[in-house]
Amino acid sequence: NPAAQIYSGPITVNGEVRLVVRGRDDTHKNQTGGGNPPISSPWSGPRIARYILDASAVNGDLIVTEINYNPSKPTASELLSAPNATEESFEFIEIQNVSNHRVDLLGARFTQGVQFTFETNNTYAVDAGGFLLLVKDPVAFVARYGNGPKISGVYSGSLNDSGDTLRLEDAANNELFKLTYNDTWHPATDGLGFTLVRRDLNQSDSSRYGWGASSAAGGSPGSENPAPAGFPNILINEVLSSSSGKELDTIELLNRSSALADIGGWFLTDDRSQPKKYPIAKGTKIQAGGFLTFTEKDFNDVALGTNAFQLSSKGDEAWIFAADAAGNLLGYSHGFAFGPADVNTSFGRYLLSTGKEVFVAQRALTLGAPNVGPKVGPVVIREIHYHPTDFPLNGKFWDNTDDEFIELQNITALPVSLYDTTLSAPWHVRGDADFEFASGFTLAANEVIVVVSFNPDAKPDQAAAFRTKFGVPAATRLVGPLKGHLGNGAGSVRLNSPGPVDADTGNIFYVTQDEVGYQDGSPWPSGADGVGGSLQKKDRVLFGNDPTSWIAALPTAGSSFVIGQAPTISQQPTGGTVVGGTSVSLTVKAEGPGPISYLWKVDGSSVPGATSATLTLNPVRVSDSGNYNVIAVNAFGSAESAATLLNVLQAASIVTQPEGRSVKPGSTFTLDVEAVGTGKLTYQWYFNGKVIPGATSQSLSVSNAKMEDTGSYTVKATDTIGSDTSVPAFVTVLVPPTVTLQPQSTIALVGDTVQ
Repeated sequence: NPAAQIYSGPITVNGEVRLVVRGRDDTHKNQTGGGNPPISSPWSGPRIARYILDASAVNGDLIVTEINYNPSKPTASELLSAPNATEESFEFIEIQNVSNHRVDLLGARFTQGVQFTFETNNTYAVDAGGFLLLVKDPVAFVARYGNGPKISGVYSGSLNDSGDTLRLEDAANNELFKLTYNDTWHPATDGLGFTLVRRDLNQSDSSRYGWGASSAAGGSPGSENPAPAGFPNILINEVLSSSSGKELDTIELLNRSSALADIGGWFLTDDRSQPKKYPIAKGTKIQAGGFLTFTEKDFNDVALGTNAFQLSSKGDEAWIFAADAAGNLLGYSHGFAFGPADVNTSFGRYLLSTGKEVFVAQRALTLGAPNVGPKVGPVVIREIHYHPTDFPLNGKFWDNTDDEFIELQNITALPVSLYDTTLSAPWHVRGDADFEFASGFTLAANEVIVVVSFNPDAKPDQAAAFRTKFGVPAATRLVGPLKGHLGNGAGSVRLNSPGPVDADTGNIFYVTQDEVGYQDGSPWPSGADGVGGSLQKKDRVLFGNDPTSWIAALPTAGSSFVIGQAPTISQQPTGGTVVGGTSVSLTVKAEGPGPISYLWKVDGSSVPGATSATLTLNPVRVSDSGNYNVIAVNAFGSAESAATLLNVLQAASIVTQPEGRSVKPGSTFTLDVEAVGTGKLTYQWYFNGKVIPGATSQSLSVSNAKMEDTGSYTVKATDTIGSDTSVPAFVTVLVPPTVTLQPQSTIALVGDTVQ
């Protein structure tokens, strides 16, 4: 117990406290005569504590503002300074403090993407508006960017060139930010020398629309990103890749700008990793809102040499890249990848209801004019039952994959064969679950079929039960089985037909006839997620891969969805603050034609078995705290209630009981208790049911134990809600035996009884 002096005084800056302790071993006698071994050093190692006066970072204080995830190759001059540099050596991550106060990242660490911890031997305090710059290789970084940008740290691992997720959490495991980027967002950032920079803070961290390519090659690490140059909004608008007859493979450009656009010196390419293939002639201009087409006679001209390219009917891509008069890329690009195509069917740009831009097969060829919209049919996906209501078994709820189905319809007035006799190849369903149609399978005009998870021919009893459960008309054919299972959280379903054939290998490339990439929440209707509803197409002629084309309603396998009155929430559920261990009920009221199915959710996850208008939690636990809402579904649609917060307080509860024991007289014994509760916990110890004065700590210590200390000890823990008393802990003080009555001598006759 060395004496210690504690410094006290004003602390005005961040810093460290270092403590060393000097030790002494008085019990050591000699190296051979017993005792403890000698202390090898009179001083301990240092113990370091970091103190922070700045506020620690919280979610929203920090954002990633620039990522160099796939840098360009090192130049000859850079290799002189960094001879071991490769492309990934020039990676960096720029983080900005967007709060209005200074933050300290002590103890924060990346848990996804790269490996880096803000350790105690450095200062990571960032002023409001300030930047932190983390690099992969400081030698390579300086070779390219010089000593101007201040390097805050060096991470291990590498950023994925195709896309990655970056997650930073603080020392208490709280998320500070999480984002996912993708190399398809802005091709100029994918190995072409430009960095991925944050452009719009109003967009999600993981939305391509919030990001752009840097204004200059190499980016601007450690400083504000300059505003992008004012490029005309030139878009790849339509592409014909499988032409015949008088048609030629064609790329159509659209000038979405409000002024004449000069695109002389820009490039067209079929490979975004090689942008400089076809240089557009100087002086080439497009009127505001106008179109300009280039055919294979242009971009496949032999005069281009190895830069000449063709568009493949088996799938390809088309991009335009902005460049200056000297042919240097300027960071702007636009384009798409697309799949196999039917003959003389073009792909065109289309905006979904969400604002997302997609490139899909068009209803008609409109080169040099506005697109007419996506091709729909001849066969469409009309209903998807991807998450049937879970079924209970052995006290648990299980995923009900048996009732999954996909409904298809021929929307034309003519039969459609789902088997190509020329290629001896079937149409098929692909995505989360697969199915191939049999040879000779034909859909009659306007016919509807249901693809189920089992083989209806091999399992007639199951097929009959399925028809009864979902009211499938007797005339509707069931086909199956689907191989695999439809995703509950998100998934995709594609209907494909045989298309182009590779002349060398004979491989058949499939053309997508319809596709649905759904989610179990916004912008897709959530009422199909385990409530008993399915995704129902509002009208068979609508484009299938747009959330606004769908509604969640009770299944109608084999029958058409009918427009009607969807449920409305007339009484919202009401939460509140409750005490753990009690019974709590949340109730919702929905109006509309019945039957109405319900499903309760907490923090976005389904509550197993909670499928009625009232949710009862008995007893409610602290772990039940969260935001609750409910989804109501009927035959015409669905409605989702507002979320309500249920806050469950922990009443005082003893989780570790004090343990009794036997002790020697004169010794010291300690009894400990562990309790949980809400707010400050207080304690009171009792001996044989009577209060022990002053015994109000979590531990009770009794020194110099005596015989009268033998007895029952209990403790009461109290919080702001209530109290809990421990089970008795019996302590026995062991007393050494003493003779209190000596044996007495006696004289007895033979045969007497002697005691």
